[in-house]
Amino acid sequence: MEYSQQIQGENLSLQLKGQMTFNDHPKIKEVIRIISSHPITLVTIDFSDIEFIDSAGLGMLLILKEEMDKKSGRVLLMNPKGQVEKIFRVSKFDSLFKAK
Repeated sequence: MEYSQQIQGENLSLQLKGQMTFNDHPKIKEVIRIISSHPITLVTIDFSDIEFIDSAGLGMLLILKEEMDKKSGRVLLMNPKGQVEKIFRVSKFDSLFKAK
């Protein structure tokens, strides 16, 4: 997975590309470090260019959500398509994260 980020005030926007799998754990750790070092209250993740997510990817999103919950913040999942949208719907991530 590749990602780019943009911090604007208290918002962190992530644009993901490729596949989100177990191998991306170090990248999510880096995002958590960013969240910890900035007054972030909203993380918006754009999934429009993610074609696949596995169970480890879902687990990493839960870890990210837990970090934001500690700060009374939230995570918004945007533009899931295909397999990713189906996984979010079946796993109820669409309601847990308020996917759009």
